[in-house]
Amino acid sequence: SVARRQHRSSQDVCNRKDMSRHLAVFIRTGCLLAALATSVATSAGTSSTPILDAFRDAFVAARGLPLGSRPVPPDLEPTSLIHLSFHALKSYIGRSTHLDCDDLLARPAETCVSFMYGPAPAPPVIGPPGTITVTTGGPWLLVVGLSKGRVVDARWLGQK
Repeated sequence: SVARRQHRSSQDVCNRKDMSRHLAVFIRTGCLLAALATSVATSAGTSSTPILDAFRDAFVAARGLPLGSRPVPPDLEPTSLIHLSFHALKSYIGRSTHLDCDDLLARPAETCVSFMYGPAPAPPVIGPPGTITVTTGGPWLLVVGLSKGRVVDARWLGQK
């Protein structure tokens, strides 16, 4: 009976040591995976976030101007958006409109979209009977070419 208790007691100690080792390995592995995930997420966000922030801030300021304003595009290089996902760009800048890509961009793209830079157009001016009111131009557009959900080219396009 004493021998059995000693044997069981030594097995319990061994089992506890094994559990402690397994738990330590599990915790270390979890910490390493968490550190790796944080590192990947941080490095993925560092290159594109300032660019997207700058474009978002410029678009928000321009869209806050009075109706009919035609602000000049900001001094931001549209090609800095190349390789970003369309989903990320749209989440920062807002609604886009599909365009026909013909001759709009330097690089081939599967799809083209535009983002209007500035506020909505001013309401039409109605002159006295017998007159014609002509409104020229329109807002600047950020034209973006997309392939496989990523930006492949981008440029500012002014309307005359």
